[in-house]
Amino acid sequence: MSNDEAEKAVNTMLSEITAALQKGDRVIFSEVGILKPVPRKARQGRNPSTGGPLSLPAHMSVKFTLSKSLKQTLNP
Repeated sequence: MSNDEAEKAVNTMLSEITAALQKGDRVIFSEVGILKPVPRKARQGRNPSTGGPLSLPAHMSVKFTLSKSLKQTLNP
C-alpha cells in the first residue's frame, strides 16, 4: 500500500468514526475497546492563570472503555 493510499484509508476511517460519534452511536474496536459519546453538564470552573471563576458550557465528550481482554493482557 502506498503512503497516499494509507493516508486516504486512515482519513476515511477517522471520518466514519467522527460521523458515528456525532450521531450518538458507540464505536466498537474488537479486542481493544469502545468509544462512546457522553454529555457533560455546564459547570463552574477556575481560570488556572488568575484563579477567577469561569463558566464552562455543556458539551459532548468521548469516553473510551478498554476491552476486558486487553485489560487482562495488560494486568495479568
